[in-house]
Amino acid sequence: MKPEPNSSKRVILLGIDGVGKTSQATALAERLRQEGSKVELYTRPGLSYLPEADAITPDNRYDLAQRVTQGISASASNDVDWWVADRYSLSHIALDSMQDRPDPDGLRDCYRSLPTPDLVVWLEASIEECLARQVQRGGDVDSRAYLEGLRDGFWSLPESNSFEVIDAERAFDTVREDIWSAVSRLDPAAASHPTFHGQRH
Repeated sequence: MKPEPNSSKRVILLGIDGVGKTSQATALAERLRQEGSKVELYTRPGLSYLPEADAITPDNRYDLAQRVTQGISASASNDVDWWVADRYSLSHIALDSMQDRPDPDGLRDCYRSLPTPDLVVWLEASIEECLARQVQRGGDVDSRAYLEGLRDGFWSLPESNSFEVIDAERAFDTVREDIWSAVSRLDPAAASHPTFHGQRH
């Protein structure tokens, strides 16, 4: 599935930690490649210029935003068909809002030069499910309060009105197919107005 020449599409997967963003982004990129498309995939740790949440402070957040902008701008090739990422500037802005920064619009201003995604998919799952997945994969486990605050931070953004919401508590392959359906619908008209499906839990 190749877009028209010089019309590369940008697809962003968002959701709270443990929802499956990285796994689904990787699966999407692989399927697009199997379809013959040239794809750039950005996931942590590939997005090394996207810091961990606890690294964002009132003193360094603008410097970090500059790093993100420079990193994405430098790595976003013009000759790819698809650009897939499991984090983006909205991730920083959501974190910023949940931490009640004194200048809520300052960080957004830092990101104005970044390309606008053609599709933002929100993977929705309960806090309990995401915590269980974090335990299953090993490593650090977030607090319930952190995940609730992060989800509220995302849903406080005006961009949330255009999120394509997909229920991520179902089987991995089912979620993958729903993401593929959303991506398959992308065209110049639809990309400007992503459809909102589903309800926030």
